[in-house]
Amino acid sequence: MAQQPPPLSSLNQAIEKALESVTECERSLNTGENDGLINKMESLVNHFTLLREASSTDETEIPISVVKQIDEGKRPMARMVERILSVGKTNEVTKGKANVFAEFEKSLEKELGEKK
Repeated sequence: MAQQPPPLSSLNQAIEKALESVTECERSLNTGENDGLINKMESLVNHFTLLREASSTDETEIPISVVKQIDEGKRPMARMVERILSVGKTNEVTKGKANVFAEFEKSLEKELGEKK
């Protein structure tokens, strides 16, 4: 039997409803179908009110830089993944250099030990 997904929090539900309203308004505007557009816009405003109320009990903090990136049409998650991968590559290079220096140190100790 398939497991049921956990119930959505009131904030998640408000987000889902607001996104559905935005999608409906966008669809109406793109198709030129203006019948009921005002009702859809009023519904969207109501969903934003519900979203604000639901978020007032949530303690999640989102950095302003992430909000700005989203507002500018950027993808903060993709940027974060790029940064993590970049750090991983830098770590690999640093580890490689540390290994080379360790081998060099062993080699020097061996050479100096033989000359004594």
